[in-house]
Amino acid sequence: MAKYRQIQTTFWSDPWVMDLTPEKKYFYLYLLTNDKVKQCGIYEIPLKKMEIETGYNRDTILLFLSELQNMQKIIYNLETNEICVINFSKYNFSKSPQVKACINKELNQVKDKKLIQYLYGINSLYKDYVKTMETDPQEKEKEKEKEEKEEKQKEKLFLAHAEKLNRILSFFGLKEDEHKRKMLLDTLNQLSHNPELLSKFFLQSEAYMKYKSSVSEIRHSFVRFLGVDAPNGVLNGGWNSENWIFKLEEINKTKEPNLQTSHNYENDRL
Repeated sequence: MAKYRQIQTTFWSDPWVMDLTPEKKYFYLYLLTNDKVKQCGIYEIPLKKMEIETGYNRDTILLFLSELQNMQKIIYNLETNEICVINFSKYNFSKSPQVKACINKELNQVKDKKLIQYLYGINSLYKDYVKTMETDPQEKEKEKEKEEKEEKQKEKLFLAHAEKLNRILSFFGLKEDEHKRKMLLDTLNQLSHNPELLSKFFLQSEAYMKYKSSVSEIRHSFVRFLGVDAPNGVLNGGWNSENWIFKLEEINKTKEPNLQTSHNYENDRL
């Protein structure tokens, strides 16, 4: 890996960059130049390292990652700790054969293969990579084993948090829906690698259900609640769109203690 990264001088005059706040410019530039960056534009970097090197706390890092994803500038996989800087080649372009060879090698090391499709300016390399994967039986077998392992892990997670997850499914009237159950498991699997975020998900979800059951507000659809229809939906889901714990506390302050009642999520529908 190179000791430095080239940044085009046009970076600062890019209309999109010019509209960023100084803090986001700094963070985006960090994503382009930190010591984990690879030539292909996809690299592995844990949240803790980003915290230490940028000086931002975990919540700010997650916020910046979420906002940059909404702008379609990056994709971050919480499970593999891999980030894809979508426009990386735009600011780090090279026609060198050595660089192209390096990119090919790095693409083969990417854990989340889906990230490759988001890369900008190396579509021909991506097609060659896919062709190689299709003709490599050993890679296929490894991929199959990985998928089976992930499915078993998801089932363990569900059993460990069955009561909480069933409450969520019941709240949306989906307790018997296997497809939606799988969506919930996929979300939980992504969160499981970050205990703090997993805990936040359950606390926020519980507060969300109680809050929505107490007020006449439209609820998110299940898909929007999880955020699976958006890049890195774990961070962009309705469960994380507001501080539901705080909102629940606020409405509880206006109620008489003796008038507070529990809700049966199974029968509480729109």
